[in-house]
Amino acid sequence: MTQQQLMGLASALDQNMQEEATSATVFSQLITKMYQEPARFAKIAGMEVEKFSKMMKENANEGLLTFLEAMRSRGGFDAMAPLFQEMQLDGTRAGVLSAVASHLDQVREAQDIANKSYELGTSVLNEYNVQNNTVQAGVDKAKKQFMDLTIQLGEKLLPVVKYTITSG
Repeated sequence: MTQQQLMGLASALDQNMQEEATSATVFSQLITKMYQEPARFAKIAGMEVEKFSKMMKENANEGLLTFLEAMRSRGGFDAMAPLFQEMQLDGTRAGVLSAVASHLDQVREAQDIANKSYELGTSVLNEYNVQNNTVQAGVDKAKKQFMDLTIQLGEKLLPVVKYTITSG
């Protein structure tokens, strides 16, 4: 999964007031299980095992979202209870999956925003430009130029000083 996809997922979780550490644990366990037991998750997703495995290898994000969509559409949280128990997902942790599955549109929208922002690089560049053009940044640049000039001058004058001391 890309950073943008993870940021979109995290954004949707945050919008639905899910705790970060719990959410991270739930999704790391879920994604790991999806790779370990593709047949089980393909069945829940209503897909052929080969197709689901290929999707997970090529686009884990889409595999995850497809699984969550299938689980939501089937009302699959009751059917998922044994799996949740096996993964040691109690009610709170299972609630994390429910929150995301119920708001997949938020996940996709947040991932789209993150993708567009990464493509444009706007937030990083804008912040850099703001920080790079403040009064303090100007002072810092002037200090750096002065230090560079001091070092250059010292390197050029060192032979002269050595000669003067030796001659003296």
